[in-house]
Amino acid sequence: MDNELKDIWKMDQPDVELSEEKVESIINKKSYSLLGKIIKTVRMEHLFNMILTPLMVGLLIYVDRPITATLAAFLVAPFIIYYQRLLNKLKKNHLELNVHDYLVQSYKQLKAFVRHYQLASIVLIFFSFLIGAQYGFELNSHDEQPLDYSKFLEPWALVTMGITLVFMLVFIYGLIYLLYGRRIKKLRKMVEELEKES
Repeated sequence: MDNELKDIWKMDQPDVELSEEKVESIINKKSYSLLGKIIKTVRMEHLFNMILTPLMVGLLIYVDRPITATLAAFLVAPFIIYYQRLLNKLKKNHLELNVHDYLVQSYKQLKAFVRHYQLASIVLIFFSFLIGAQYGFELNSHDEQPLDYSKFLEPWALVTMGITLVFMLVFIYGLIYLLYGRRIKKLRKMVEELEKES
């Protein structure tokens, strides 16, 4: 009887190892698919920026804003370069690192990306807000006199600008969280679980 049990146990042992391998591959697939979704979002946003930037610059030139168009191009160009470098780093990580190191490195790079994104958004929001406010004031001045910038300091203008700025910041930070924040938190949990296991 004991010999028969030992034989059965020996026969089942490879199945147990196989199931552990399957579990590990499922974990790896889950982390890869989560990371793949984040990278896909970065890639889509990068493509969107590469299409939108020339359109925005062209529109600013069309409405006779060559200085603003030049400033916009110089402000947005570093972001396009940054996105491309991030995508290159993530691809290099995927090719050169094992699963654990790939997840850890990618998590660190994406976390830094979100922090940079939030800081850059503040700069871009203020820049676009100032351009929009100036353009709006110019459209509303019906006479040919130069623009009176003291209108910016009137109480109604300050309140309107303050509400608009707060709304824009809340909107962009919410958008960043929807695009990246939730997924990066999940990725962090996966990395922490892997750290505990190893």
